[in-house]
Amino acid sequence: MRKKPGSSTLKQADQILSVLSAARQKAGLSQRQLSAELGLHYATVSKIERGERQLTVTEFLLVCSILGVSPIAILRSALND
Repeated sequence: MRKKPGSSTLKQADQILSVLSAARQKAGLSQRQLSAELGLHYATVSKIERGERQLTVTEFLLVCSILGVSPIAILRSALND
């Protein structure tokens, strides 16, 4: 049986999503533009950024590639705040 994530895990996930959203904005991409690059509906990107839909590892790596940022840099930035 899977354990539910604790509050610290959820906080870290929120921080990662926040850093990814900031990186998207810094790259000058809208959610619609990013969703087109990912091949996802734009509402899906919005749900991911709001934490309503989980981001798969593959999607995370693809988003980082599209934004031109290192996945390690995103994780370090999010987890060091």
